[in-house]
Amino acid sequence: MMHSTASAGSKTVLTVSMKATDLSERLSTGRQIFSMAIGQGQLPHWIESELLGSSVGQKYRWRLGPRDRPSCLSNSSLLPRNSLIWLDLELLDLQYDELLKDGVSGCALISQSEVQQLFDRWNAALQTKDPEQVAMLYSRDAILLPTLSDLPRTDHDTIVDYFKHFLEKSPKGSIDQREIIIGCNMIQDAGLYSFSFHDGTTAEARYSFIYMLEDGEWKISHHHSSLQPDT
Repeated sequence: MMHSTASAGSKTVLTVSMKATDLSERLSTGRQIFSMAIGQGQLPHWIESELLGSSVGQKYRWRLGPRDRPSCLSNSSLLPRNSLIWLDLELLDLQYDELLKDGVSGCALISQSEVQQLFDRWNAALQTKDPEQVAMLYSRDAILLPTLSDLPRTDHDTIVDYFKHFLEKSPKGSIDQREIIIGCNMIQDAGLYSFSFHDGTTAEARYSFIYMLEDGEWKISHHHSSLQPDT
């Protein structure tokens, strides 16, 4: 069924399947599923306009230069920089009113900005200084490889134990650099973050969060954090 563009606006959410390759098709990002709101800047405006006039299931292949690459591919280490690429894209779902829990693809819909808010949620839990509040954000089978401990934490009690001591420092985190990949019911948020502590000290670290859907809620299933090596 063709969707009308008359109601398109800030609440319009697209779910697409995307794969990018170099022109020789030897290097590839693999197939990934993304949900994104129109106007967020995830896709060039002309591609968004094309998709808004499309029907679900329609497939496209474009040859794009560096300036037209989707933002999620702009720093991809899997593709050559400053060169032409093939972008294969399929429109899986289009919602005008709100983000529904499940799209026609069977994958939960979530936008890039909402993924960013998952870190904000975790950081806000740190401010409560309650280790239970933080640990509740981790899945039942989560693995935490923490910044300030050599001991992997693989269950609720050991995760609580780590944050019991970490929160004594009154940490406050901020993202310095990140790359977000949205898959089917799985999210990866990785990059660099830093912490400030109540005694005036700071710490810079590399991080990766992997989120999985658990009982309809995004939970941290894997969290790795390690201090930046000395330069």
